[in-house]
Amino acid sequence: MSALLWVAPIAWPLVVAGVVVVVWRGGAPRLVPWVVASGPLPALLLALLGPGGPAPDLPWLLLDLRLELDVADRILLLATALVWTAAGIAARRLLTERWSTACLWSLTLAGNVGLILSADLVSLYSFYALMTFSAYGLVLHDRTDAARRAGRVYVVMAVLGEAMLISGLVLAAGAAGSTDNTTVATALADADRRELIVGLLTAGFAVKAGVVPLHVWLPLAHPAAPVPASAALSGAMIKAGLVGWLSVLPLGAVSATGWAVTFITAGLLTAYAGAVVGVLQDRAKVVLAYSSISQMGLITVLVGVAFVAPAAAPVAVAAAVTYALHHGVAKGALFLGVGVRAAWGGAWGRRLVLAGAAFAGLSLAGAPLTSGFVAKAAMKDAVAATGAPWAASLTTALTVAAIGTTLLIARVLVLLARPNEADHRAARPVRVEDRALIAGWALLLLATAVATWLVPARWSAALPRPSVYAAALVTSAWPVVVGAGLAWAAVLLARRRSTEAAPPWIPAGDLLVLAEAAAPSARRAAAWVVATTIAARDHLGALAGRFEALVRPGEGFARLDVALRRWQVAGGLFLLVGAALAVALGAVG
Repeated sequence: MSALLWVAPIAWPLVVAGVVVVVWRGGAPRLVPWVVASGPLPALLLALLGPGGPAPDLPWLLLDLRLELDVADRILLLATALVWTAAGIAARRLLTERWSTACLWSLTLAGNVGLILSADLVSLYSFYALMTFSAYGLVLHDRTDAARRAGRVYVVMAVLGEAMLISGLVLAAGAAGSTDNTTVATALADADRRELIVGLLTAGFAVKAGVVPLHVWLPLAHPAAPVPASAALSGAMIKAGLVGWLSVLPLGAVSATGWAVTFITAGLLTAYAGAVVGVLQDRAKVVLAYSSISQMGLITVLVGVAFVAPAAAPVAVAAAVTYALHHGVAKGALFLGVGVRAAWGGAWGRRLVLAGAAFAGLSLAGAPLTSGFVAKAAMKDAVAATGAPWAASLTTALTVAAIGTTLLIARVLVLLARPNEADHRAARPVRVEDRALIAGWALLLLATAVATWLVPARWSAALPRPSVYAAALVTSAWPVVVGAGLAWAAVLLARRRSTEAAPPWIPAGDLLVLAEAAAPSARRAAAWVVATTIAARDHLGALAGRFEALVRPGEGFARLDVALRRWQVAGGLFLLVGAALAVALGAVG
């Protein structure tokens, strides 16, 4: 029974994928959403009630599958199960369109859950790959040109990340002499090729985490996917990078200043770049995708903080998983809110959607007494635990980043407030499928309100419940106030200018679009270099031919050989050599 409790979170979604085919071919596609929605329930049960520590031995499954549930895994598993449960409820219409989508949905869920529970490198990579490549079908679901382009970019970046990841995992297993995650992480602290191995693992998981400059797939793939899939991608799957880092990197086992600087710098760059590019977008889902990039930058900073000093690692890890929980449910609610806005029109529906989006957005920005307030307090505690002289500066930089988050949320609210097709058909009753979407959205709003307050401090000894006092409230409030003021000023400025819609200054995909634009020029430059090289080669060849024709070194050597063979010349040379020898012998005597 205990083994079943551990295996069910992974096995049940796999079973569901098979059941979907049977039910669909049996002529009952309307039952599919109910079957698929049950997929995350075993994971939710294990997160809430399951035992901690390692699972019982499972030598008969997936090359001696090893599972484990520590405190960090439990919090991440809860966040993942909540997001997938709400997304599954909201995906009622999506799951009745194609049986392949329902199967891929369940396979992606199985990979996501299995990745969190994995305690060895074989299962870690297997579930990571299952999740990654199954999600491709969710990105491509709509079969539009934008979806196909996003799918191509997603696959290319996924394969690049997989190549780096599997190389790092193989080297790590060789260095540790084991495939156990904990053993590998400990062995990497003193491994001969530690820098190479850590670099490969960092970059491989950074692709999934959306760290700049490996983020280019995310602002294309997340908006291209249907709304429920976007909620799962951004709320749960994007945390796979964090899961991988926590599983195999030597956090708490070594003080690595170089890697600390790398993670913190990359995290801050990602946080600020995501905010700057995101506020320039003109579609709500694209803005939210860049917001996810920005938020993952903050989580990346916390991984860097864990590298600063072993004593700070437990607090930093606890803060990272708390932030992942907070971001997962809030961002999932925001993505589902976009779908609710498209389905529920009229003044009443628009006001409720904007109110829900504002609540989730303020939580994401860390407004006082929201879930973000808890997550940001944990982040500041982790930075302070390092005792580094630059801790105060880093805390200030992280606090200022909340201004960018507020601007992103303000941009989303402005885009959601615009009239849409749902407003013109507001008199029509809300369909059953749309009610399911609203129900999933409401579930994540509720989780946003309570989960981060109740769960981490209860489960993690490294994370005390945040103190609510005046100074903390002011510290968390001023970035939101400043961001709201800047957003309001931008709105007033936009009203005075032309109301014609203009394309964003920086299109979605940013660096990728720049590379695509530069590709023709690069091809022309490469062709010029090749042509110039060939012409230079031909010119030098022609010069060599002319020189050879002029000097004729072969004929000269032939004539010299004939001359030396003549008796007169050979005899004279023989006499000269003999005379020189006699003189030399005389001098010696």
